[in-house]
Amino acid sequence: MRARWFTLLVPALIGCPKPVVLRPYPAPPPIELLLQARQSHQRVQSIKLYGKADVPDDKGGRVKLDISVAVQRPAKLRLSAESVLAGPILTLATDGQRYQLLDSQNNRYLSSVVTPCAMARLLRVALPPTVLADVLTGGVPVLEGENLAIDTAWDSQEGGREVLKLTDGQGRRQVLYLQAVAGQAPPKDFDVVQSELMGSDGRPFLRIRHQRFADQDVTPKLRLPKQSHIEDLVGNSEVKLRWKESEVNPTLPSELFSLQQPAGIPNDLDPCVDAPSATVSP
Repeated sequence: MRARWFTLLVPALIGCPKPVVLRPYPAPPPIELLLQARQSHQRVQSIKLYGKADVPDDKGGRVKLDISVAVQRPAKLRLSAESVLAGPILTLATDGQRYQLLDSQNNRYLSSVVTPCAMARLLRVALPPTVLADVLTGGVPVLEGENLAIDTAWDSQEGGREVLKLTDGQGRRQVLYLQAVAGQAPPKDFDVVQSELMGSDGRPFLRIRHQRFADQDVTPKLRLPKQSHIEDLVGNSEVKLRWKESEVNPTLPSELFSLQQPAGIPNDLDPCVDAPSATVSP
């Protein structure tokens, strides 16, 4: 009797294995997947976003902020964060070369050259402006180069995903996961749902995940994620972004990407200028 109950109990404890999801369409050519990864967000030249950011705080915990973003590709950014209780907190603006940061809570103003360290002052992930612009416009940075090696595979997780593996001439590697857009047979469009970049030493340094893709009210057809998750694996930091509103390809004035020094607030020294950059741009 005990043996019988044990036989019945073990499958219940370990659970039934998930069924393997087979690719329901012919395997797309590797170069087609690479083009999908590169072109998925290139039609977004500018964007305005409003939503929530879940970021680390200075005490080892996490805090949720209301955030507004303006991006003009390839590298112009403006990010503002505030909280319901404290009001405006930080505003960061950059033209891709220099940046300004207004810390409303501590009555501080910084103006200096752009570094990944400086870009981490608000979102807490050390990324160059070009990479941050790629992510905020719904895409990912993709390795390039003449000696780019390409391989593909199929992953049965998350309902089934194409896997695109890249290696450049410097030995850096990237693994991208692309999911076919439903309703197309065979699929013509793919959402880039995840990317992981690894340095020439084989260590991963940046992971990006996009979720809840939705059609935008623009022509031609365009899909953008409602949620994004950025992990700075070198700095051991991450930010979770959830977008409530978006405006694709608006006209953005150039003065939006600079921030004048308010009267009465001194210009502080930038602690990032002499700090080494932890995150490597592809």
